[in-house]
Amino acid sequence: MNIDILYSRTDKGHSALTDKYMNLPHSLKRALIIVDGSRDVGELHTMAPLYDDLDEALQTLESEGFIEPSARKSRHQPKSATTNKPGAVGKTGSEASHTDRNKSIKWRLISLIQVELGSKLDPKIKATAEKMIRDISALAEDYDALSVAWKKCVKVTKITIDEELAETIRRRGEELLVQLKN
Repeated sequence: MNIDILYSRTDKGHSALTDKYMNLPHSLKRALIIVDGSRDVGELHTMAPLYDDLDEALQTLESEGFIEPSARKSRHQPKSATTNKPGAVGKTGSEASHTDRNKSIKWRLISLIQVELGSKLDPKIKATAEKMIRDISALAEDYDALSVAWKKCVKVTKITIDEELAETIRRRGEELLVQLKN
């Protein structure tokens, strides 16, 4: 698969993430969650390095109308290019890199949930993981919002799944969240 392709969710794709009655297989739902229209396939692979069948999932999502290619990104095009229209307000380099880092942390938290909880065989654990992922993916990309949501994920994991796993998730998540403070 071409790593420069950008995919965006279609209306059907957005509905699949919010409609609890749409029975999309877990592997496809995981891929749909990370497709955001701003990361190309190569960046998606970097975000979710343990997702072995990502290319297959993206192809299936595209063929079934959940996502569509939105553009091909040139490797020479800067990620945070500002518009050249007169009077347009663009982000400065530091503002854009801070936003990119926040987004990266958010998606790394989601990836952590996918790896630690989403891979479990118990359907209740998978359902809990999917809810956590939906909650985090809907948040603003700032430290306070992500920190509160992460504490809730740890608490739910501790109460409903396993205290040791909750501690692992807490520690690894906090290591990621600390990067947002800097």
